Amino acid sequence: MKALKIIISVSIIIVIIAVVALFTFLIMDLSDDDDYAPYTHYTKEINADILLILTSVDKVYLNYNKENQIGLDTLFVSEAYKYIEEEQFAKGSMLPKIEACLDFVKDDDSKTAIITSLSKANNALNGTSGTVIKRR
Repeated sequence: MKALKIIISVSIIIVIIAVVALFTFLIMDLSDDDDYAPYTHYTKEINADILLILTSVDKVYLNYNKENQIGLDTLFVSEAYKYIEEEQFAKGSMLPKIEACLDFVKDDDSKTAIITSLSKANNALNGTSGTVIKRR
């Protein structure tokens, strides 16, 4: 059985690769203003299936912190590029996370990226929380 490989990004000052049972986890230190794209190189090196980015919010939002804020359960690559053009994602905050997810999923329909909070990580992996980012 092919091991499920998961990339978890958290704002802790560590980079750890650990093999636990059938799962491979890569925990990376990335603060909100980091450029995430170089770190997705690791996801390709271990042929990860899922990129899980943990942040301070439960999901990605349009019109964040406004009266008309909308939480996104699913975000497709084409939609993400449109929202980036509309400047929906703050530079140095959600934008680098979205860009890392796009880099991860853009060339492979089998890849999934998820953005959620640490408290919702388990739910997100079970498909009941967070924002799932897919190629299509």
